[in-house]
Parts: sequence; C-alpha cells; structure tokens
Amino acid sequence: MSTGPLRVLAGLASRRIVEAMSAPRLALFCALTLASCVLSPENGEAVASDGVVSFWGQGTYAGQVFNVQSSPTAAGPFTILETVSTENTPTTLGGSSVYEWRVDAEIPAWTDLGGCEQEAFVRATTGQYNAITFDEGNGLVCILEEYFGGMQLLNAAVECQSADSPIARITRTVSSVHVGNVIISTQADADAVACVGTIQGSLSVLDNPAALSISLPNLLEVTGDVDLVYSRDPASVPPYPTLRVIDLPELVTIGGSLSADYPGLGGDIANLDLHLENVASVGGDVTLTANTFNLDLAGLDGLTTIPGDLTVVSTGSDYTAYGWLGSLTSVGGDVSLETGNTSVGLWSNLESVGGDLTLEDLLLPPGTSNFAALQNCCKPMGERLDLSLKSGVPQLPEKGFKCFADDTVFQDIVLRDW
Repeated sequence: MSTGPLRVLAGLASRRIVEAMSAPRLALFCALTLASCVLSPENGEAVASDGVVSFWGQGTYAGQVFNVQSSPTAAGPFTILETVSTENTPTTLGGSSVYEWRVDAEIPAWTDLGGCEQEAFVRATTGQYNAITFDEGNGLVCILEEYFGGMQLLNAAVECQSADSPIARITRTVSSVHVGNVIISTQADADAVACVGTIQGSLSVLDNPAALSISLPNLLEVTGDVDLVYSRDPASVPPYPTLRVIDLPELVTIGGSLSADYPGLGGDIANLDLHLENVASVGGDVTLTANTFNLDLAGLDGLTTIPGDLTVVSTGSDYTAYGWLGSLTSVGGDVSLETGNTSVGLWSNLESVGGDLTLEDLLLPPGTSNFAALQNCCKPMGERLDLSLKSGVPQLPEKGFKCFADDTVFQDIVLRDW
C-alpha cells in the first residue's frame, strides 16, 4: 500500500484527525510494537463529573489479564478497581493482531484542586508490566511523525508515550445540588455557589451596576423561576451603554418561568445578549422588559417551546430579534409584544399560539420575516388576534394573516391603528 496519503496525514495531523482516527490506528500501532496500551482515558483528559471512567486498551494475546487501578495522587498507592481480560477474537491488520479490552470503573478517591476541579491518576498493569499511556490527542500524531521521520514503530511508540506513562492524569468538575432559592448581586455571591449544578428552587440575579459580570459556569438546572437583571454601567457614554454579562453557559433546564429585564435609559442603543444559548426547556412563561430606544437581542436560540406566555415590553424602542428565540415554534399561552416602534425579525419559525396574539404599537415592515411561519401555516390562535399597528406605513405582507380558513373562530379579532 502506498504511504503517500499517510505522509500527508502526518504532515496535517491535528486534534480533529486524532479524534476521528486515533482509536483503530493507534491500537494497530500498539499491536505492531508488541506493546500493551491504554487508549482511554488519555493523560490530561477531563472525564464525567460522576467519576465513572470508560477504560479501553489493547493487549498482545487473547485472555491477557489487566488490572485497572487508580490513586488520588501520582505517587500512589494505587488501588485495583477492576480486573478485565482481552477479547478472544482479534482484529488483524497487516499481519498483526489487536486484542482489545474494555471496562467501566468508578474512581473512588480524588484530590481537590480548588474551585470545582478534582484530579486522580489511573493506570493498567498486566503481570509485572505496565501498559503505556499517551497524552490527550497526541499519540497518533507523534507516532506518525516519528515513523515517517525514519524511526521504527517500536521506537516510535516508546518515544511518543506520555512523559507520565504508565500513569494518566484525569480531571473532573464536581457538581452539587443546592436546596432553596439563590439570590445573587455580586460575583462573590456567585462564587459561593460556583460548584452547584442544580438549584432546587429559584435563581434571582439582582440589579447591581457595580457588578457587571456574573458567571455560574457549572449550573445545569433550576427547578423554579429564573429572574435576571442586566444592569447598565452608569459610566457608559450615551447612547451606547455597557450592559452586565450574565454567563450561564451550561444552563439547560428552567422548571419555572424566565424573566429578563434591562433597566436602561430611554435614549440607549443597546445590544442585549442573554447568554442562554443552551437553554432547551422552560416550564412556565418567558418575559422580557427593557427601557431603551433601540434594542438588539440575542442569546436564547435553542428554545423551541414555551408552555406559558411570551411577553416582550420594550418601551419606546426599535426592536430587532434576529437570532433571539429564532427556534421557537410553539407558545402554549398568550404572545404579547409591545415595543412602540419598528420591529423586525420577529420569531419567523413560530407556528402555534395557544392563547391570544397581541401586537401593540408596532411597525412591522414587509419583507422582514415577522411571524413568517405563523402567517403561512394557518394554525389559529386560541382566542384573540389583536393587532395595534402604527398608521401610514405598509405593515404585514399583502396576504398578512389571510391564510386562516374562512371558518377560523376567534373570540375577538381587533385591528387598530396606533
């Protein structure tokens, strides 16, 4: 077989290549060198917070016995966690055979590193020998580079093993449960619950212009309501304010309602990013209030369904919603939007509203994808369609909401000029 493509691979090797190809290729190299390898976990790898680690390795013959061990320190002592044997059926490539072994084991003891981080050390032994380990993402890349540089595979594997081999250091981020409500005004308040993954209660981030950065990097779930205030920097030069950043990068589930508020100034031209990209579930309402002249929104892209009401009140502002609630398809309750001026990019994928649809004091320029799916799908609102639009400017596309069937029944249809 030509080695040309492999030479190219060696020259262009990257983490992505390793992730896609390291498993079979690296196992093959271990077999060719007649060495026993630990392919997973790798030295420096971050593992799941529950401490259960999937071990995977390779031996040189069927039924070869490996002891998987761990210690909270690199110096040991190491404790045997599991004993496992290689499979009887080999994978043979190029005349060399790979006998794999796999086992899951829970690491019982860790060393605290401060914050929410912990470390432990693992290894696998077979007889009186240790299986070699590799640094995260580096095994295949290194072996290929050394091999195509003229080194024999046996020497390449030995050369490329981790400097810590036969030990692999692993880390995890611990996550705890807080029972009760959490109220945050400063980052110091947030740091006190930095390791909390679940709040069994509500979360409130209060207005505090002196604390413009709040981060809860490990929070996954809040069972109650989430109320967030995006404070305005009082030192901001009008009309472009600096807004507080509330970073909840791992938050996925909100059991109650979500409320976001920007207490700005009437002349502000503001960009508000909620930084809630991973929120996929809200159990109640979603409410946004803002005091600003112009408001561009972002940061709630993954939410598809709101079981309760959706309310946006942005006093006196132009309102641009591109990318904010862009995936929203269904609202179980009412939808109410009041901005007092031009609104564009409004929820183009929204198809169903279970309650009233109220659009008040708006300009909805044609061609700006406002309610595009709702206008096209012809699914009726639950009770009331209430449009209060500014006069003198064409509003919705020509067909507007005409696609609703002749027998569509609303409790009320209200069309008003502002």
